[in-house]
Amino acid sequence: MNKNTQDPAYLLKVALSEHLSWHEARLNFLAHFLLALLKVRSVNLAELATGFGGRAKTDSHYKRLQRFFRSFELNYDELARLLVRLLPIGHGPWYLTLAALTGNSAKPIFIGHCLSRHRLARILERARQSGKFPYR
Repeated sequence: MNKNTQDPAYLLKVALSEHLSWHEARLNFLAHFLLALLKVRSVNLAELATGFGGRAKTDSHYKRLQRFFRSFELNYDELARLLVRLLPIGHGPWYLTLAALTGNSAKPIFIGHCLSRHRLARILERARQSGKFPYR
């Protein structure tokens, strides 16, 4: 990665390294992945691969994305701590909720939300009232 202090990928990698105990190659990937998400505004891996830039071919980026999602196990505790530190969500307590979505792949995709107790209670109450909440 270019160690230019003006390079967004480098700056993001440095910021992430303060919160994640990942090795440099993984942080480098995550920085480029997050920037590609912002650039292409899609979660489609083929489209994301076009947002990585650099000298490597788009197909190489695509394979790199596949390898990451196939083999990397996310530490949800570490991810939750990162979200709380980086997002302007106010003071706790918070409840981290995960929603599983299944698209064209066999693996579910998890979307994280950080909610206050009040917001979570309102969502659960609406779900109960609609009859779509399986728990009482």
